[in-house]
Amino acid sequence: MAPKYIDPVRTGVIGAIAVFPLSIVLVNILWRTPKRCYAQVCPELATYKDLNLITTYVFYAFLVYMAILLKIAQRNHWSQTAITLGGKPRITLTSFLVLISMIAHHSFHFAYYWTEVVARRATYPANYMDWLNVLFRVAGRMMALQLGLQFIPTARDGFLNGYLGLDFDKGLQFHRWSGTFLMLWILFHGIGQELPQGVRNGPQKYWLGLTGQSSTSPLAYTKYVRLTGMLAALMLLWVGINSLPIVRRKKYGWFRANHFFALTGFVMACVHASPILYFALPGLLTYLIDSIVRRYNRRHAYKITNITVEKCGYLRVDIEGPRFRYKPGQWAYLNVPAVRNLSWHPFSIASSPHSYDDTIVIPNAPDTPDSVRKQKLVVDESASHYVQNNASASPITFIIKPTTSSASWTSNLLKAWQRRPANSPGLKVFIDGPHGTAPKKFFDSDRVICVAGGSGIPGAVGIARSILDYNLLDRNEEEARQHVRLCWSVRDEASALSSFSLLNELHGHHLAASHLQTHLHSSLAERLNVKGYLELEARTWKEEKVKTVSVYVCGPKNLIKEASVAAFELAKKEGVVIRVHTEGYAR
Repeated sequence: MAPKYIDPVRTGVIGAIAVFPLSIVLVNILWRTPKRCYAQVCPELATYKDLNLITTYVFYAFLVYMAILLKIAQRNHWSQTAITLGGKPRITLTSFLVLISMIAHHSFHFAYYWTEVVARRATYPANYMDWLNVLFRVAGRMMALQLGLQFIPTARDGFLNGYLGLDFDKGLQFHRWSGTFLMLWILFHGIGQELPQGVRNGPQKYWLGLTGQSSTSPLAYTKYVRLTGMLAALMLLWVGINSLPIVRRKKYGWFRANHFFALTGFVMACVHASPILYFALPGLLTYLIDSIVRRYNRRHAYKITNITVEKCGYLRVDIEGPRFRYKPGQWAYLNVPAVRNLSWHPFSIASSPHSYDDTIVIPNAPDTPDSVRKQKLVVDESASHYVQNNASASPITFIIKPTTSSASWTSNLLKAWQRRPANSPGLKVFIDGPHGTAPKKFFDSDRVICVAGGSGIPGAVGIARSILDYNLLDRNEEEARQHVRLCWSVRDEASALSSFSLLNELHGHHLAASHLQTHLHSSLAERLNVKGYLELEARTWKEEKVKTVSVYVCGPKNLIKEASVAAFELAKKEGVVIRVHTEGYAR
């Protein structure tokens, strides 16, 4: 019997509500029992106790404020409102408010801690060495603050995605920016501490100080404070270097494996200084709840029922119907033990979620219950009456672009499929997901435009098919309300693209002739003019009384940027509501 599937959104929301009270209780317990301090730096024992407690609670209050801000932004569609600078839309209102809030919060912490450190010194800083010492202390606090923020957007489901509507890609973008600032604070903290030590003591005494220094400092340093700090810094810097785009894109398995050093570095950082744990508690608890739920849900093994090599070189991977429900445009991590036991890779879902419901609706059938007619289900053209579908769920489909390396995961996946025993039912696969969140009311627009570049086609096809499936409910009307446009730009000949199986299935849909238009663009000769394509689509909006448009873009950075800017400009020019949802290649 398959293990029960836990709803990650519901669990995440409940967990998030419990996180802050639990964090406050834990902080008070640890703070009021200073003799139990486990770290090498224990402000609980020193004159900085009040300062650390105040800044910790300010940080918690800031997180609550940010959650309220994001919820208000979701309800008012601020992520779809662009701020124009120099005549061009530069940033969304949500991103702008988050940026301003982060700057104000960090500025407060920096100024407050800098002022307090200078005021509590025995003497006013007299030279650059003294100022470096002040910088080292302040940078250490900012590093702890930044490390506390790192865990929050790493939760793939639950509170952030399901309740606040924060797309995981946007969360990852914040995670990367936060990680960049974390690396800078680590360097400032390290330079401010180690440079004066090296200049004053010389190499020999400097090395002995790493492993044998104790102190009567007001921060209550203990013997191995510098050693634990240096080890934590080196581990986190190593993770940062291996997270650079050039490494992440070419060696994803290496990047993912090295990312686990971040947890080791975090533990070592907590051993180095106790305030790091206090700042990290909300994000750490949220991350742990999300991780436990995801690891429980992904225990169920599925079977890959078919792998097809498309003419354009892509792999179509069909997996038996999942026991979870997914939404158009979502993605999931796949793990195939026959390829690599511990390797998980993210891929967008290319199938429609409306094709596996428990019932099949035949709108023309007189015996179809009204409660069933209203559901988002699929029409069975061959049946003449209402049918209860007892068959298993329809397969979930992924499209994978193989890399040129013969040792890559995708290449080994195809080899494993080809080498499987003849009587084998398929390859075992585990699914971690689905993940991803589209903007509110994204799938309710009059016109849905999907723009894909290269391997960004799976999500675009899945959304297009889902919209057509949903509109089959309206087939008794003169015409269904929603229309779909699909544009795919790729470095292949158009003839290779036209044979793509999912596109052929899309073109064979009942509503394709009247509600679907596709444009295949080969970028061998020239790049896709995505602005021109969207402007061409906009010419008929007034005539067809289009009031709302959704634009999904998945592809390279330049394509996403150009499409987003063009969409915001068209919204202002045409007077329509345009909702933009973007996905990049990096996850």
